[in-house]
Amino acid sequence: MHDYRARVETRFEMVAGRSRFARLTTLLAHESVARVTWQAPNDLKVEIQGTRTAVPVLRMLRAAGVKLESEDEAELEDELQTDVWLDRPWFVPRALSDSIHLMGVPEIGALHPLALGAESYYDYAFADSVVLEMRGRTVRAMGVRVRPRRTGPSLVAGDMWLDAETGDLVRLRVLFVGEYLWDRPDGRVPGDSARARRENRLAQRYVTAEAELEYALHEDRFWLPYRQGVFVTLRVPFFTSATIPVRALTTFDGYEVNRNAAIAFSIPEPSLPSGDRRRRSVRVCSACPRDVDSLGRRGPDSLGYHRGGRWGGGRWEVTVPPAESLRAYTWAEPMMVETDPATERRFTEAGIALARLAEDLPDEVVGRRRFGLAWERAADVFRFNRVQGVSLGAGYEIRPGMPFTSVLASARFGLTDRRVTGSITWRWDGPEARVNASAYRSVREVEPWNAAGFGASLNAVFAGHDDADYYLAHGAGFEWTPNRGLLRDTRFSAVIEQQSILAAVAGSGVNDALGGDGVFPVNPPVAEGVYLRAAANRSDRVGPVELRESVDLLTGDAGTALRGWAAARVGTTALGFPVAFSASGGGVVDDDLPQMRLRVGGPRTVRGYDYGTRSGFAFWSAQLDIGLRRQGVLMPMVFADVGNVIPGGPPLAGAGAGLSVLAGLIRFDFSKGLNPATDLRFDLAFRLLR
Repeated sequence: MHDYRARVETRFEMVAGRSRFARLTTLLAHESVARVTWQAPNDLKVEIQGTRTAVPVLRMLRAAGVKLESEDEAELEDELQTDVWLDRPWFVPRALSDSIHLMGVPEIGALHPLALGAESYYDYAFADSVVLEMRGRTVRAMGVRVRPRRTGPSLVAGDMWLDAETGDLVRLRVLFVGEYLWDRPDGRVPGDSARARRENRLAQRYVTAEAELEYALHEDRFWLPYRQGVFVTLRVPFFTSATIPVRALTTFDGYEVNRNAAIAFSIPEPSLPSGDRRRRSVRVCSACPRDVDSLGRRGPDSLGYHRGGRWGGGRWEVTVPPAESLRAYTWAEPMMVETDPATERRFTEAGIALARLAEDLPDEVVGRRRFGLAWERAADVFRFNRVQGVSLGAGYEIRPGMPFTSVLASARFGLTDRRVTGSITWRWDGPEARVNASAYRSVREVEPWNAAGFGASLNAVFAGHDDADYYLAHGAGFEWTPNRGLLRDTRFSAVIEQQSILAAVAGSGVNDALGGDGVFPVNPPVAEGVYLRAAANRSDRVGPVELRESVDLLTGDAGTALRGWAAARVGTTALGFPVAFSASGGGVVDDDLPQMRLRVGGPRTVRGYDYGTRSGFAFWSAQLDIGLRRQGVLMPMVFADVGNVIPGGPPLAGAGAGLSVLAGLIRFDFSKGLNPATDLRFDLAFRLLR
C-alpha cells in the first residue's frame, strides 16, 4: 500500500453517573466529519468538512427554569457548533509506530508492546485465537495478553490480536499505565522528574485512560483503521459515587486505496518546524487578508486555517475551513444527544473488559489507593438538624485486594446530642451491579426520599427550618443496584433494624442572631421496635420530565405497613417565560405506624408551611414555578402550591416569590400559607448540594 483516502467521523462526549457502569447522563457531545488522505512513508492530510455540537447542560438549565442571556447562549452554542476541538492528528492513520498516542492521551506516547526493546518492559502470553473465513483468504487472529513487568515512563496493559500470517494488528485494547501519563518533566534535572512523578501518582488516583483500536481487512489484503476509541474516566476526589467519563470514538469508511493521488499540502515544506516532536506545529490562516496574515500569524478561527507539523517518517496537515463552511455541511442524519444503543454497547463492553483488567493489575502499576478518606455525599461531612445539632462525619475506604471490592467505614458525632453514630459497609461495585452489605447505627429520615442533603442543613442553620422527621436506627442489611437491564439503577434494599424515638434537642443560634427565633418544632415519635424493612426506589428522566418512585415495606413488633410514593417534575416555557410544574403523591396501607405516615407541608410539597403540617395515609401535592424574565442567571420567580392528605379537610395552599441563581443551584424563597394563613417564611435552597 502506498496511499489511501477515507471518510472519518469522530464523536466526543462528556457524561456523568454514579459509576462508569451505571446509567450515564450526557453533558456535552461534539461530532466532526473529515476526509483524510494518507501516503507512504507516513504523510497525512486531514480536511475537516463539518462539525456540530449538542449541549444538554443548556437544556437542563432551561428545564430548571433558567437560561443564560439570549445573546450569551446563542454565542456559546454557535462557538461550540463551529469549533474544531481537534486540529492535530487525533487518530492512528495506519499501523502503530513504536508508541501509542491518541487524542493527546497519554502525555508521553506509550511504548508499543511490539516495539524494539519492549520485551524488557512487558510480559506476553497467548490468550486465544480466532479463525475468520473471508472471501479471498482465511485469517487466523492470535490473541496476545500484555502485562507490564516493571514501571516505565508510559506503558500499556491489555490485549492485542495479530494476523498470524502477516503480523498485522487486528485489534488492540489497552489501559495506559506509567510514571508520566499526565505530566512530563519540564527539564532534565532530577527535581523535575520527581515532581512529575508525584503529580502523575496523584492524577492516577482519580483518572484512568484506556484505548481501543480495531482494524478491518480491505480488499482481502490491507488491514486499515476501522474504529478507534479513547476513554478517560474521572472519579471525583474523596467521593465514592461520582464519576465523569470522557469518551471519544472515531470511525473510518469510504476507503479508496492506491489511487496514486499525491497530497497537495498548503503549508510549504520549509515552513514546518524542525524536529519530529509531535507537539511542534505551525498554523497558517487560510482566508486572512494579505496585509493581516503571514506565516505563523494565527488569525481568527472563523476564517479557517491550516495546521501542520512533522512526525515519524513524514509530515501532517489539518485544514479547518471557515465557520460558515462548517455550519453549511449537510449531515445524513440528525444528531443524537445520547449515544446510539449499538455504540453504547461497544463502550460498555470495552469498559468492562478494561475495568476487569485494571482490577487484576497491582496497585502500584495502576496508581490505585489501598486506603484513604472517602464520603458518599457532601452531607456526610457536615450536617445540622434538630435531633443532633451540628454533627461532623468522617469516612474511610479500604480496598482489601479483591476485584471491585472495598470496605467503607464512617463515624459521626453530634455536638449537641453527644451521640456517636456510624456504619461499616462491604461494597462490590462491579459491571453487573453495586452490592452493599452494611451494619449501622444512624439517624434516618422517616421518608427516605426526603433525605436531607448538605443544602437542607444550610437551610436549617440560616433559615431555621428542618424539613424532615427522624428516628434512631440500629441495624444491618444489604442493598443491590443493578447496572443492566430494565431494573438498571433501581436500588433494592432489605434490612433488620431497631427503630427508636429521637427528641428535638437543638436550635439554630445563627437563625436567632439573624432575627428568627431559632426554635424547631418537636420531632414526632415512632412506634419503637425491631422491624424488617424492604424498599425499592428509582429515578428516571424521560425527555424534560424527571420521575422518582419509591416503595417500602415495614413489618415488625408494632405492625406492618406498605407505602408507595411518586413524584414528577417537568420544565418548559410559556410565552417565552420559564415554567416548572411538579406533582407528587402516595399512599399507605398499614397498622397505623406513625413513621410510615405521609407528610404534607414544606418545600417539597406545599411551601409556606412547616414540614409535616399534616400527615395521613395518603397525600397529593402540586407546585407551579414561573420565571419573570425570559432568560437570566438571576431569575425572579413566583410560585403557588396546593396539597393535602387523604382524607382531609380543605387543602393547604401557599404562594410566594423568590430569586433563582444559576438554574436553581441556589434559591432564596419567601412563601406564605394562604389556607390556612401563616406568617411569611424564608427558605434557602440548594438544588445540587447533596
